[in-house]
Amino acid sequence: MQDSIQTKYHKQGVSSVNHIILDETPTTRLIFYPKVHDSGVRGDIVRQKIGSDGQWKDRNDIDFRSLEADKGVKIPISTKATDLLFNKLRSLYEIVKKGAPRSNKELIVTESDKALTIDDRNKQRILQQIINQNYSESFWEELSKTSPKLATQFSIDRIQLDRQEVIKEFKTSLIQHANEEKYWQKFFEDNPWMLQVAFGASIFMLAGETYLGGKSTKGKQGRGGVSTDFLFADESTKSFAVMEIKKPKSSLMLKSAYRGKLGSNLKNEIYSLGSELSGAIVQAQSQLTVAIENFQSLLGDNAEFSYKINLIDPKAILVIGMSGELQQQRQKDSFNQFRSGLHSPIIVTFDELYHRLSQIYGISSQDEDIDSNDMPF
Repeated sequence: MQDSIQTKYHKQGVSSVNHIILDETPTTRLIFYPKVHDSGVRGDIVRQKIGSDGQWKDRNDIDFRSLEADKGVKIPISTKATDLLFNKLRSLYEIVKKGAPRSNKELIVTESDKALTIDDRNKQRILQQIINQNYSESFWEELSKTSPKLATQFSIDRIQLDRQEVIKEFKTSLIQHANEEKYWQKFFEDNPWMLQVAFGASIFMLAGETYLGGKSTKGKQGRGGVSTDFLFADESTKSFAVMEIKKPKSSLMLKSAYRGKLGSNLKNEIYSLGSELSGAIVQAQSQLTVAIENFQSLLGDNAEFSYKINLIDPKAILVIGMSGELQQQRQKDSFNQFRSGLHSPIIVTFDELYHRLSQIYGISSQDEDIDSNDMPF
């Protein structure tokens, strides 16, 4: 059993609880208004009818105190409503066992029948328990009605948890799909929010696997045609970016020193770019050039965005390789010196993107670590 309950403290140890709709038709409904206190649970069962203004009205046309001795009123309660009332009362009595709340609180009764106050320490664990129960949409709709603040917070935390799971999948895939470029293009197409980190701004995706132009003969894209994996636009500046996705196993730097002695760690120890990185840089730069030349036609079905997008300082972004591949410190220095002086493309490695995502979405440092022994360097 698991139930979300919100209490509002009044006075003298009495707290009201969010009302419970036991039964409902298009014109009438039966509601229980509970209150909890140290001695137990009490409340009112009210039969309502909808008014001409579309609002629910309490049916107060009968005063029990003025009824004749042989008169009474019957309020039918269906099996479903009785079952709902029984389960809600169980939850409320679990709260009473812990002592009636003396302040406004958001509570939850878990499967172990323990009433818990939702706070920063247990919120994520409780939310995960609720998600694991796979409640229907009606549960979330009812929660939104009775406790909108709690429902909103749950929704935010639910997105956070979902994204944490995708980031963990990202980590596993770095090993399992290290040499599969198509896998990563599909992975980021399914999760474009991840690439906001690489872009460094709030973005929206205009298209994936976009043909940019430049073809010289007939064919699906034409011989000599240029395409990019993703086309993005910055929501603030409306400037666009082309993005090329390679693979984690793509080599970044040559392992032999271009100048100096390997492993000396002296200033003259310098390394050259690997062929995959240098080729990808030229490819990304070519994509950006063609995109600028053909911008009015490259959006296709999304051409309605073209008047909103400007050509001021467009960027190319390249996601490639693993910085953990660079074993020598001077290899890392050569790589960082080169890319820091490169205007375009912006180069982000897969493990750098993973670590940024982990920090933003609260992955623990222990889970964040990537064991280099498992990587196919």
